[in-house]
Amino acid sequence: MTTIDPLLFHGTLLNQQGDAIKDAKIQLWQTDPDGNYLHPDPRAATSPKSPDHASIVSEFQYFGTDATDSEGNFEFLSYRPGAYPNRPYSHFHFMVWLNDPVVGDDGEDPLPALVTQFYFKDESPPFPDSLQLDVTEVDAGIYTYGSYVNGTIVVDADSSLTGGILLATSPMQPKGPFYPETDFFRMNNDLTAADDATTQNVSPTVSPDTGVITTHPTRIPSFAAPATGPTPPMPSHNNDIMPISTAPTLHPVQVTSSAAAAAAAWNYNFLGFVWFWLMISRAVL
Repeated sequence: MTTIDPLLFHGTLLNQQGDAIKDAKIQLWQTDPDGNYLHPDPRAATSPKSPDHASIVSEFQYFGTDATDSEGNFEFLSYRPGAYPNRPYSHFHFMVWLNDPVVGDDGEDPLPALVTQFYFKDESPPFPDSLQLDVTEVDAGIYTYGSYVNGTIVVDADSSLTGGILLATSPMQPKGPFYPETDFFRMNNDLTAADDATTQNVSPTVSPDTGVITTHPTRIPSFAAPATGPTPPMPSHNNDIMPISTAPTLHPVQVTSSAAAAAAAWNYNFLGFVWFWLMISRAVL
C-alpha cells in the first residue's frame, strides 16, 4: 500500500512577450519515487527500492508527451520524482518542441526549442528561481491527485522581438544521460498508468516525404477538473518568471531600440562633459 498520492504538474508555455504558444509538444521524463530512471544505462537504476512504492513503480510510465492548448497550457499527472546520489535534488526533465520535430537530411535527430529542468523550492536547490516550484497540497479524496505545481516555461519563439519589457527565457539545463531510448512522442501525459509501449524500444514514425515525426500522443482530459468538488486555485505560475529588466545577470539584457540607445549615450556624454568642467573650475579657483 503506497503512502504517496499523485502530483499534477500544470504548466504554461509563453513567448517573451507573455503570449501563449499553442500546439507545441512538451516532453517530460523523470525518476520514479525511488529515484530510478527507466533506461538501459546501468547507472539509471541504482537507488534502493522501497516496498511502499512497489505498486507505483510496477505501473509507472516514467516519461510522456503533451501538446499545449490554445492558452499554452499543458499537464502531466505523475508522482514527485525521487532523488538519487548523483543528483540529490528532485527534478523533472523537459523538452519543448514548437513545431513537429523534423529529422534532418543527414538522419540526425531534430533539435528542440528548449531543454530544461524543474526543481522543488522546499528542497532549496541551487538553481534559478524560475526553475523552482512550490507544491500545493489538496484533498486526494476529492481530486485524482494529492498535490500540484504550476510551472511557466518561456522560450524565444520570435527572435525579431525588440523593445518593451520582455520576459526572460527559461534557463537551459542539461538533458542528462537518461533521455528515454524510445519514441515517447506518442505516449500520453498520464505517467501514473504505464502505456503498453513504455518498456518497448519503439522507433518514431517518420514521414518519408517531409521527415516530420508523425506519431502524437493521445492527451488525457484535464486532471484539474474533477467530476466532483471544487477546482483548486491554479495561479498562472508559481515559479518566478521575471521581466528581463529585473532578471539575474545570467539572462540576456533587455533589448532596446537604437533611438533609446543613442539617447542614453548622449546623456552619458553630456554628464561627463559637465563633470569635466566642474573639475577644471575647481582647479582654477
